[in-house]
Amino acid sequence: MNDSKSSTPGAASKHWLSSAFHQPGTRAYTVTEFIIWSLVILSSILMILEVFVWQNPPAWLRLVDKITLAVFAVEFTMRVLTYKSQTVDLFSGTHFWRVRTHIAERLLFIFTPLQLLDLLVIFTFLPQLRGLRVLRLLRLLRGVRLFQYSDPIKSLLRTFQENSLLYAFTFSFLFIVVTLGGTSFFLVEAQHNPQVNSISDGIWWALVTVTTVG
Repeated sequence: MNDSKSSTPGAASKHWLSSAFHQPGTRAYTVTEFIIWSLVILSSILMILEVFVWQNPPAWLRLVDKITLAVFAVEFTMRVLTYKSQTVDLFSGTHFWRVRTHIAERLLFIFTPLQLLDLLVIFTFLPQLRGLRVLRLLRLLRGVRLFQYSDPIKSLLRTFQENSLLYAFTFSFLFIVVTLGGTSFFLVEAQHNPQVNSISDGIWWALVTVTTVG
């Protein structure tokens, strides 16, 4: 079977990409993780410099931060696109059914806890959400054995997985509320409130309101 997968360049590329994002222990996965870990450490150093050294960060620092964020976005997108649907492999169906199943399972994959954290990090391109950059540090905890007998992180993730449908509905509802609320606030207040200059300001207001800290 491995020979058939690598019989064509296209199949070999797909197999390599799948290994790079979904098969721990392979060389491709190790290389990908090393690159991401290096970028996480670099991003953390830049964040520390921005907070404690420069009140007005230089242009080069912001450029490097944007480049690292772009790499995170590309890596997240590739991870979702290369996610392999086991349902499609186990069952046969029409072409429409296969496409629908691929899309549905990728959406469920995005709503798993670790993927949601990475998705939140990507949204730090909004100035109001830059504080979420600290979530990048959680990437370093993946695959690291910090606890000898019981790993509370895995226990927490197991709880999310056992109730994945409930959490997917909850996060989807919150996302819709924040998006609609922020957009509506921007459309209503933009002409009258000088502090509301973009949709990101409206989304920030919605996030603050939903979390009851406003």
